[in-house]
Amino acid sequence: MGYLKATIVLLCITGGFEQAKTRNEMLRQKLVGDWYVESNSKRTLLTAGEDGKFVSRTLSGDKELWSCSGDWQVNNGRLEGTYRRASVASVPIGKLDVSTILEVTDSYYVITNRNGARVIYHRLKTAQ
Repeated sequence: MGYLKATIVLLCITGGFEQAKTRNEMLRQKLVGDWYVESNSKRTLLTAGEDGKFVSRTLSGDKELWSCSGDWQVNNGRLEGTYRRASVASVPIGKLDVSTILEVTDSYYVITNRNGARVIYHRLKTAQ
């Protein structure tokens, strides 16, 4: 009987890991692409690559205010980015930035960022 309980517990735990892995992969696939967010007079452009790399630029009009790049992944429903390069010293290289994913659709995604602010990114439309 103890063997049966242990097997059931193990199957439940394993199934939970597989579900989390599947959800993370689904979110990751939906997030691959080009996105933007606008606030005040600034526009941030973000490319999340299939290869797990990202590039981001923040602009005011045509002037670039800052840029960064690094690695990204989805882990337990959180969007994690590690900075590998930044144009400003206030962004430490190697820093892990974590946001909670609230919603992802084909045209936008919503996160709560590290400061607790709700941010909506919109997918950039490509010319056809």
